Parts: sequence; C-alpha cells; structure tokens
Amino acid sequence: MVVEPELTALGASTLLRECDITYGISGDASGELLETAYAQGGTSYRIDRTSMSTKNSKVVPKATVTAVSCRKP
Repeated sequence: MVVEPELTALGASTLLRECDITYGISGDASGELLETAYAQGGTSYRIDRTSMSTKNSKVVPKATVTAVSCRKP
C-alpha cells in the first residue's frame, strides 16, 4: 500500500517561514513509520509517498503530526 498524507492548513504564523513537519503513520505491520514533510511559506509543501504493509485489508493508516520546526528563509 502507498500512502501520501495531505496537509490542509498551516496557519497564518507560518506564512513567512519554512517548516519541517514530522509525522507518524500508524497501521504498518512492523510498527509506526516516521516521515517528514517540508513546507514553504504556508502555501506550498512537499510530502513523499510512503510504502507500507498492513496486517490485513481492514487496517486504515492514520497520520499524526509529532513535531513542527520552523525558521525564517
């Protein structure tokens, strides 16, 4: 299975910043997967697709943000 989380809002405080957003994806047969998304200026971001294996077809992957680190460009 290939998953690609979608960011829906970064908030006004990130409009002039670049941010690294670390998130965990639950549902993989081997445990939680940790990934990082990269946001620029609150308007664009890059998230890589993640391949994972689930124990069965009823497992629904879920992504949860675990950390956000922002800086001025």
